[in-house]
Amino acid sequence: MSDLPEQVTQNYELTIQKDDQLSISISSKDRELLEPFGNKLQFGESVLSVSSSMYQPQLSYYKVDSEGNVDLPILGSIKASGYTLSALEEQIEKKIRSENLLKDPQITVKLMNFKVAVLGAVARPGQFSVDNERITILEALAQAGDLNVSAIRRNVLVLREENGARTSHSVDLTSAGLTKSDYYYLRQNDVIYVEPNQSIVVQSSPFWTFFSAGSSVVSLLISVVTLVIINGR
Repeated sequence: MSDLPEQVTQNYELTIQKDDQLSISISSKDRELLEPFGNKLQFGESVLSVSSSMYQPQLSYYKVDSEGNVDLPILGSIKASGYTLSALEEQIEKKIRSENLLKDPQITVKLMNFKVAVLGAVARPGQFSVDNERITILEALAQAGDLNVSAIRRNVLVLREENGARTSHSVDLTSAGLTKSDYYYLRQNDVIYVEPNQSIVVQSSPFWTFFSAGSSVVSLLISVVTLVIINGR
């Protein structure tokens, strides 16, 4: 095993999809320049009025519509689907500068519906929210309480929907090349299914335990009867 650091080669930056919910903040050093935007420092997350000393969070996000666009105050409709978060930030900044709305805009876009689901042979199956913008398949399995003893580690299924297409891919958790897989870093709404080894499940079931115990008793009785017959001769 090598102790040398491994260079991250995958593009794990998220791509915005239709129906995604976005938090978009637009700020400036000169607050007076924000007047065209209603004196709001943030769009779609915690809204703060510049003229007010009260801070009241409002959970309201911008949804990417069926055409892949997001409609912002003043700016209007902007294409979002297919862009990374940083690319959308650049598009918004260009539009603000081109229309001379702000001289020094600072744009931050966050994905607010980043969730993954883990099902199958894990301790705590369910759906999990991702706070940051990157999560690996191993981190998702850890959030689900790790794999059960019956889990098949060489055939973990990842279901992914992207650009209107649904794909599935088998991931070998024991592979040395796992970290180089395109499915090592997860994307929003990915579903992980861990297949159980049915033979282990059956052997660990109450019925199998009872059956095994019963078989042992029967074998013992047969042995005793056989000895009695032999000794009787």
